[in-house]
Amino acid sequence: MKRILTLATATTIALVLNACGGSSSNTTSIKGKLVDSPVYGAQYRCGKVDNKITQADGSFVCETLPVTFYVGGVKLGEVHTVPEDGYVTPQDLLGVPRNNYDTAVNNLALFLQSLDDDGDIGTVITIQQKHIDKLKDKQYDIHTMTHDQVVQLLTEINTARVVTREEAKVHLQRHIEAIKTTKNPTTNNPTTNNPTTNNPTTNNPTTHNPTTNNPTTHNPTTNNPTTHNPTTNNPITHNPITNNPHK
Repeated sequence: MKRILTLATATTIALVLNACGGSSSNTTSIKGKLVDSPVYGAQYRCGKVDNKITQADGSFVCETLPVTFYVGGVKLGEVHTVPEDGYVTPQDLLGVPRNNYDTAVNNLALFLQSLDDDGDIGTVITIQQKHIDKLKDKQYDIHTMTHDQVVQLLTEINTARVVTREEAKVHLQRHIEAIKTTKNPTTNNPTTNNPTTNNPTTNNPTTHNPTTNNPTTHNPTTNNPTTHNPTTNNPITHNPITNNPHK
């Protein structure tokens, strides 16, 4: 009886461990990039993940949706699905089409761009910890704020500079146009199926060296009748002097 109980207990433990292992192995990561130039240092939360920050390329990783982005106490927006191209833009955060550049979109772009640490937003927007700390006690939702409120908030925390509405719009437009032709490598990198990865030289007829079957490689001199020295059978090699009757 004791042996049977021990076996039953061991079986139960194995089943529990197996179930736990199966659960973790089926976890799927949701990846994307927050952009208007890549945004480095924005905070986000999703499921059990809280107070994580986007990386230098704007990337974030979650196990569940939605994903909410914020800086200190200022909510930037959220997405319930990550777009197919893997990028999350200000328009995506506000739930509007990417060709929309209304006041709310412009305010969010202006806010992000003005938070950059050195005013150079060409390659990356870097949000400093000191700005996060200054905004921690603020409670705002960016899409309900007016332009003047956004500018005032940025002035209060003393950012490097506050970009203009036109600068914010032009920069965002350029970046939206750029990502139209760029697939996010974290989602579906087009180079994995790019025909250029199938090196054409492997099947290129030119790789089959024509000289290997070129008739010119068969040296014509080997069978050239001129290689058969005509002097060997030349009748003049039979010296007429040896049979000269006048000898």
